[in-house]
Amino acid sequence: QMGVEVDYYAVDFSKANGADWDYIKKMLMTKSIGVLVNNVGVCHPSIISFMEEDPAICKDMVSVNITTMMNMTRLVVPQMRQRKNGLILNIGSWTAMKGMPFLPVYAGTKGFVKTFSQSLAYELEPEGITVEHIFSFWVRSKMSGYKTSSVSIPSPRVYASHVLTHIGLKCGTLEPFSSVPYPPHSYLGFPAILSFSRFFRSSGGLS
Repeated sequence: QMGVEVDYYAVDFSKANGADWDYIKKMLMTKSIGVLVNNVGVCHPSIISFMEEDPAICKDMVSVNITTMMNMTRLVVPQMRQRKNGLILNIGSWTAMKGMPFLPVYAGTKGFVKTFSQSLAYELEPEGITVEHIFSFWVRSKMSGYKTSSVSIPSPRVYASHVLTHIGLKCGTLEPFSSVPYPPHSYLGFPAILSFSRFFRSSGGLS
């Protein structure tokens, strides 16, 4: 329908092994990769303190949210360097903007996504490769738990459209190489973060 050819390989990145990565590498070597979107991620099943969270869930979050992004980046950057052209979009989270109690490991992994993206952007910019970090807020998805769309909670299609039309533009944040591409998130996001953190401080946490 769209006039394009699509290759796909489904993998659970929390359990990805050497054979999985070898296959992905072999598949990518036969393609000219112009854009890499690192959007894989997992979160805590519910808000919970660090000491009560299952260590296995924490380990999976680090593997999926951090290790997978680094591995995929390492696989595509060499060919982008050869062409002196490429775009890497790393989808982060508003939880990286401020300390986020009761989502500690998820917020920590997204803090890594932000600083890794910014650091890599400085390294690769002279080679013609753009690295952009996206502060993602609420989007209708299985992971977020939102089942209906609204002005502040867009559908994946609407959100992706805003991301693509705002690449390279400074919007919604003063952070380098970062963007809040969906306007309602720029207006609503920071007050929500402040109120969320203050609530847990004043209430003494979860009861």
